Amino acid sequence: MQANYTLWLNGNSLVFIDDTVSVSRAETLLNIQLAAYLTANKGHAIQDDEWHRNYLRVQSNFGCTIVNMQSRPVAEKNATACEPWQILRANLLTGVPSTLREPLAQCLDAYPAQSDGAIEQLLAGECIRPPDDKGMSHVRIELRLILADSSIISTELGFSTAGALTGDWLRQPLTLASDQSTQQFDAHYQTDEKVIHSISAGLHDSIKVKQLQYRSQIKPVVALGVEHE
Repeated sequence: MQANYTLWLNGNSLVFIDDTVSVSRAETLLNIQLAAYLTANKGHAIQDDEWHRNYLRVQSNFGCTIVNMQSRPVAEKNATACEPWQILRANLLTGVPSTLREPLAQCLDAYPAQSDGAIEQLLAGECIRPPDDKGMSHVRIELRLILADSSIISTELGFSTAGALTGDWLRQPLTLASDQSTQQFDAHYQTDEKVIHSISAGLHDSIKVKQLQYRSQIKPVVALGVEHE
């Protein structure tokens, strides 16, 4: 079978959604994530641990529960640089079923080749906070995959780097701030059908205005010519 995905920018996340997931379910799962992102932003800086705790808590309350999570430094001890896209790509592929790995890799590799300047600006605006009084820019970005059964695989990066980030920051080696926390989080979520169904309509009504500001669909990403038995 071919592995075809719809790709969305949703808050500070790039979300690949299997095309077999219904439109209504895909929207609800995006709404849950966006609600969690906006809630975490209230009163917490993206580099704070409390930001991440709130992000996970809201998703759990809305029926997206973590069944497995690993956290570790973004780079090996004493490393001074990281390339965000390569780390995100490698981590996501490690977490997916082996039958999806090759076609998903093609889709991931297609994204940089077809990147859109306006989308890149929107992504940077949500992922990066301008330099603080110490000259450090703080970054938090997520790459997420919603599978056909509505389960979710996610990888996140949170780090700080000296100076302002411009241009193709996602695919460039960035110098890490040695005195700041640098973390990556790899997670698997399971979705609760009853909870998601119960909150779907109300969540849509409460967040529909925010969708226009924080969500954009990116042109289809398709892995062509890859078949599995």
